[in-house]
Amino acid sequence: MPPKLVNYKARHMNTRIADLRKEYTLKGLSEIDVHPNPFEQFKIWFDQAVAAQLPEPNAMTIATATPDGKPSARMVLLKGYDQRDLSFTLIMTVTRGSS
Repeated sequence: MPPKLVNYKARHMNTRIADLRKEYTLKGLSEIDVHPNPFEQFKIWFDQAVAAQLPEPNAMTIATATPDGKPSARMVLLKGYDQRDLSFTLIMTVTRGSS
């Protein structure tokens, strides 16, 4: 069952957390618009994030799943990329359970 969203108003805060949400509506995603080379597509998206002056465009989440479908995600910082590799460093090394 998916978690329920709760509209919670915090007391004694100058900014409502919900007001921090930004809409990113530059363009939709269609399969026909995606470059056939995933590294070229990554470069396009990364360059767009840098040009849009997004805060820390090199911060991202890498998610994987075990063969039986158990997901795992970690926050990373992109350190570099080329036509074959993406190089990351972990932001946090703390994991839950026995990942």
